[in-house]
Amino acid sequence: MGKSKKAKASDIKKSDIAVSTDCSNDDLFKAAVLKCDEIKGALSPGLTAMKGNSKVVKVKNSKLINGSIDIDDALRYTYPNDSRWDYVVGYDNEVFFIEVHPAATSNVGEMINKVNWLKKMA
Repeated sequence: MGKSKKAKASDIKKSDIAVSTDCSNDDLFKAAVLKCDEIKGALSPGLTAMKGNSKVVKVKNSKLINGSIDIDDALRYTYPNDSRWDYVVGYDNEVFFIEVHPAATSNVGEMINKVNWLKKMA
């Protein structure tokens, strides 16, 4: 019997998530998160992972929030030198990576690094 391999964020592909017409709104986001050992323990209901920063997120229907993760904290030790996003939020089965601190044009390079990090993880 072979040794099982721990899943990493980079192991998850769109094709890994089965879409069913009978899924509730939070099933797809949760299914994707639970496939990733690095972040599955950090999944929080609603916007609770954002703590006091949740006030910066405005949504039309809070019942469509699929969950949130403090991605910076969850991956701080796994990827200590990478450009990590602050939070990831599932809303109506879409995923949003969020930065809550102020930014200026001098931060464009940092944001490009964060986008590239996401591409590397996909």
